[in-house]
Amino acid sequence: MGSTEKDGYLYQLGLRYFQSSPTTTNPQSTLNELTELLKNATGLLDLVSGTYELMFARGNDVLKILRNSAIYDSVFIVTQGKVNHVREYVEWMMRHASFASLRGNTGASADQVLSLALLLLNACERTHVSEFCVIPKYAPAFATNLNVEPAARLLKEVFCHLEGANQNLTFPPKDTDIDAAFRPLLFANNTFVLQPPPIAARAILNATIDWCRRGLVRAYTDCVAQALKSATKIPIVKVRTLHCAVPYALEGLLRRELDAAGGALLSVQHGDQVKFTFSLAETSADALVAHLNEAGQGRISWQSNG
Repeated sequence: MGSTEKDGYLYQLGLRYFQSSPTTTNPQSTLNELTELLKNATGLLDLVSGTYELMFARGNDVLKILRNSAIYDSVFIVTQGKVNHVREYVEWMMRHASFASLRGNTGASADQVLSLALLLLNACERTHVSEFCVIPKYAPAFATNLNVEPAARLLKEVFCHLEGANQNLTFPPKDTDIDAAFRPLLFANNTFVLQPPPIAARAILNATIDWCRRGLVRAYTDCVAQALKSATKIPIVKVRTLHCAVPYALEGLLRRELDAAGGALLSVQHGDQVKFTFSLAETSADALVAHLNEAGQGRISWQSNG
């Protein structure tokens, strides 16, 4: 493993801790110790399978070579993505109506964010797989049709490690400290620096999706807030259900008084008497019962709900 590739891995490992505060008192010493640890671990396990070994490998050597290769990859290879695959996904997002209407906190549009993603992917295609790339400060302005400063702020907001690269380089990484939507850019000395393409491509996609996800949540929240603002508020009214029996001569009276009180007729049964079941607001029930008793001159009989 070359020095550039190894430093690229260590750089990425550090960036994945950028949300935590640096804990080491001597960052350079810690970096050197970690480099030595990885080099010694590789040597002890004899993980590297050279061309000579592969050419003359016997059948029973294959499993050992595959095991070593798997361990080697788990130690040195971080999550990567092919630039052309990420480009296809980003271009699909640009054509999708659900993403096209999204807006960020600062008013940035999805079209501007996705254009920045394509800008970074274009830079990946022009850069060697193990090299870092400097993004010119004017490039985001051309991509987004914004002025230089607003475009740079948007690039920082979506694609940069705003806290800077963390120097807490412990190994293996702790899952609880890893930011799943790690960013592809580091901003230092007024310069945007892009990670090596295989690592950057996946990070560009993660950062883009994270911005869209937050935009969808914001759009949904705003939609609900607007709907609630224009909704007709209906007060909750407690109702009481009543049962009574009246002579046929009082059926019309009860129907009229119930309608005037805003009650709801639930059922009517005709037998020796007319049996009513109805409901109305709790606050109006006692007054209606008293009024009907007076108007019916005691000929209305009330039954309990049981």
